Amino acid sequence: MLKNKLFLAAALSAALITPAFADTSTDDADAMLEIEDAGQKQSYFYIVGGGGLGVIKDGNLDKITSTGAFKTNDGKGGVWRVGAGYMFMPYVGVEADYFGYLDTKSSATDPDPAVGKTDFTASSEAATLLAVLRYPINNFAIFAKVGPSYNRDKVKTKVLLTKAKTTATDEHWEVAYGGGFEYDLIHTFALQLEYLVTSPDTSAVTINVAGKF
Repeated sequence: MLKNKLFLAAALSAALITPAFADTSTDDADAMLEIEDAGQKQSYFYIVGGGGLGVIKDGNLDKITSTGAFKTNDGKGGVWRVGAGYMFMPYVGVEADYFGYLDTKSSATDPDPAVGKTDFTASSEAATLLAVLRYPINNFAIFAKVGPSYNRDKVKTKVLLTKAKTTATDEHWEVAYGGGFEYDLIHTFALQLEYLVTSPDTSAVTINVAGKF
């Protein structure tokens, strides 16, 4: 008789607990679906590519060619980038990128009339490994990035009077940082507007497309 009562009590407990666990699992699943329905995936791999405006500052020229006494202008030109990353959750991830700064042109005039005007053509490239902090708001998100950046700069010079030409390069490690905005068109495709400083002398404003998997 006692065994029958214990069996009945156990059966009743199981009958009450099972729906509760089922409701909890359903609630968790619904919550995840709501996040994905809002355009945000929990964790995902992604690739990104884009282009925009790149800036190579005077300091870059001065450092490579020792033209600190010259008057030059910051070179502005195109930049392109490709990268890939992984978001461990909607808020934290890691990303690796390559930035290619296209040729930018500037000029300098030496006080010595025997030297006169010199034209500069500068280019740069950077490889970055960045920690990503991201805050999603429905289909939108804001993000910030920081990490090491390996840079390779090149400057070609041409003295107009003497026609003398030189090429100088410099390789160095820096800290890259920046941020931007993202809009999910669908769960697997997004547009980004980003500003990133890849070194004290180079920075980029890019419009990107990102595919999420």
